[in-house]
Amino acid sequence: MEFLIILFIIFVVIPAILPRLLLFLAKRKMRSTMNKMYEQQQRQQQQQRQQQQSNHPNDNTSQTRKKINKDVGEYVNFEEITDNNPSQNIDSSNSSQSSPVEPQISDADWEEIK
Repeated sequence: MEFLIILFIIFVVIPAILPRLLLFLAKRKMRSTMNKMYEQQQRQQQQQRQQQQSNHPNDNTSQTRKKINKDVGEYVNFEEITDNNPSQNIDSSNSSQSSPVEPQISDADWEEIK
């Protein structure tokens, strides 16, 4: 009878427990490694912030440089377009009216480059 119990433990219990134990140990090692990397990254970021603050103690009011210079591009004046035909305005009280159809507007003519 003792022989059967020993065989049961060797061939059933140990193979059932061993993979789970190995999986648990692998997860624990991975979690520990990830936590160490995260803590190291946090320390590095904190050191960088401290270095930046020590280099520029009260420089919060400084303005950043513009990415595009003023001499790039051109200024375009805004023109207000007034409606000379007030009879075409839609009355909000009469919702059954349809809006007038406007012609299509084209900005530029298309030209094929050869």
